[in-house]
Amino acid sequence: MKDSIQDILYRLDRGEINSEEAVNLIRNIETHPNVFRKKASRLKIIVVDKDENKSIKIPAIPFWLLDFLLSTSFGICSIVSRFSNRLDLDEDTKTSLELINNKDLSKDLKMIFKEMRQYGTFNLVDIKDGDGTIVKISVL
Repeated sequence: MKDSIQDILYRLDRGEINSEEAVNLIRNIETHPNVFRKKASRLKIIVVDKDENKSIKIPAIPFWLLDFLLSTSFGICSIVSRFSNRLDLDEDTKTSLELINNKDLSKDLKMIFKEMRQYGTFNLVDIKDGDGTIVKISVL
């Protein structure tokens, strides 16, 4: 099941399916109805670079806080994009603001977060390189 969610999100990232199809596929993953699963409530991120001797360990962030931060950042981007022609911004920044200002993107992210919470804990990203580099994003 957990690999299936990662596969679905990978297909979404590659543009093979849209967000609604991804949500429907995630909803239809066969689960065991007799097994009680606690809903996930947080997202945790760990990045370790052994070569640089640096690590980033972000404490588990509750999904409600992620929803709030997403809504706030999309709101700020909306305001900035309205005034982008008055600001001295390069074309790449203006294009990025237009893409972020897309209402569907905000809706899609919230919808995907909502579905991920339903499946309990799993590793969304778990990469270990031979040189000791680690990138791990866990749904807790």
